[in-house]
Amino acid sequence: MDIKMKAKYNKYRGDIKKINVMICIAAILDPRNKFHLVKWGLERIHNKDDAIVLCEKIKDMLYKMFDKYRLFLSEGQENSSQTTHEIEMLDSNASNEVSVAMVFKKYMNLHETMNKNEVDLYLKEGLEKKIPNFDILN
Repeated sequence: MDIKMKAKYNKYRGDIKKINVMICIAAILDPRNKFHLVKWGLERIHNKDDAIVLCEKIKDMLYKMFDKYRLFLSEGQENSSQTTHEIEMLDSNASNEVSVAMVFKKYMNLHETMNKNEVDLYLKEGLEKKIPNFDILN
């Protein structure tokens, strides 16, 4: 049994290149753990240099996922605001100044994360307290 368990461990966790990064990201999204648990765990399982490289890989993947999510949301908002804007243009014969202002507002909304990144803000916030009956959705 020990040999089978070791083989399974080596298959999924033994080689640092085979680690499923999504499991680590799921742990990071738990506000009671965030990146602290992942970093702590990796430093105990792997040597320090490998743990640092893997932490960077996980962080990079987290930022890429957030960027894709942000773009997905902005595309949905752009489509809905574009439809609303087109209706306004037809109804009120809005001037060019208004349309330029709307285009600039969309541009600023899309590039808002250049000034602040929600992932960084989330990771810098304190951890949630570990209490009984914790509801992660709230």
